[in-house]
Amino acid sequence: MSDARLQNAPNHREFPVQPKPLTRIIYDFLQDAPAITYLFIMGLIISAVMLYMSVQDAFARKVSVNPLVAEQPFVSTLMIVTALCFIGLVLLALFLMMRQRNLGIKEQIQYYDLAQITAPTLEQLKTLRLDAPNDFYHGLWSQTLEYYPCATRLPNTTFKPKTFAIEPAQTYRQALNQDWGIVSGEQYQLMVSRLFEGMHSKEFALDLDYVIHFDKYADPYMDEQTKSARQNENLNYLHQLAGLIEKPSQFVIDALQSTTLHPPHLVWGFDLWRVFPMARHAYMAGYISEHQAWQDMEKAANLIYSLFDSEEAYFDNLRLGHAYWSQNFEKTQTRHEMWQLYQQYCNWPVRGLPWERKSANWSEDMRTGFTSYRDQAKQSKGSNQSIGFIK
Repeated sequence: MSDARLQNAPNHREFPVQPKPLTRIIYDFLQDAPAITYLFIMGLIISAVMLYMSVQDAFARKVSVNPLVAEQPFVSTLMIVTALCFIGLVLLALFLMMRQRNLGIKEQIQYYDLAQITAPTLEQLKTLRLDAPNDFYHGLWSQTLEYYPCATRLPNTTFKPKTFAIEPAQTYRQALNQDWGIVSGEQYQLMVSRLFEGMHSKEFALDLDYVIHFDKYADPYMDEQTKSARQNENLNYLHQLAGLIEKPSQFVIDALQSTTLHPPHLVWGFDLWRVFPMARHAYMAGYISEHQAWQDMEKAANLIYSLFDSEEAYFDNLRLGHAYWSQNFEKTQTRHEMWQLYQQYCNWPVRGLPWERKSANWSEDMRTGFTSYRDQAKQSKGSNQSIGFIK
């Protein structure tokens, strides 16, 4: 069954969804209806044994020395009844298994048809691929705006698939509130605007500049012992960030440098990536339209393609921003595992897309690496500032 819209089964990585193996069908039957399944199996066994015994009895009668026994019909009523029972049960089992075997494929297509979802365009795939490592790690959808079947797509339907759940908008509203404190479309717009303005990159630029160029921030009357202690603290913070993403410290320092091709990367990969899960969540929560979600995601995608030379460079910067934001070893390790798993094992269509640089309109802050903000901080705070996203 071929359909260009088919993806992986939700919560699974195999792409596209495949017919269910026989062993899995039997296991699911045993889990969902154990009593009926056991009775069915026992019926098969009993009818098979009875059929075997009736055939054996027929051959015994055929070779019997007793003429009265030997003249009896070879096919008995018992043999016919048991044969019909056995064949009927086998045919019923085959019918049920074949129905279950392709049910995941049929229900996925039915979901697309009811939701009027068409195959994604190339530009949409290039946009969605920027969230693909996360999708692959969790077994989510990577070729539709929704990463999981959602009720927002099917507001007036009684469709209740058996191979996947259709999550209500409330699920995604709770996630948005928990992760970002968003409970409305207006709050979503404000948060996305902050991300496009460099919500994390702005503070990262100041912190990294402070760490690297502490002499420019230090009070000229600061004693050498205090100054040395501050510099050691700064170096420790720099090495910690590098260690969390398993990169050399120079990688972190380079994030503040511009080139002839792009402005300072800072942690724009993280800022812009966060637009994707936020927009997808907001659409699935029913807070924004599909058009608005695609518009925001495509804007973020264009900026990412204009800033980074490769998918790996983008994701490394994303991981740096994530480490700066979280300062959490376990979380950063998981983010690293996402990339390694995606790089080594993902064979989804989005994985094979070429990385093509694009031109985009960079804001003044993006182009300069928030130079004005850093200069203001030097004058107002000097060396009296803390480092880290959460201050």
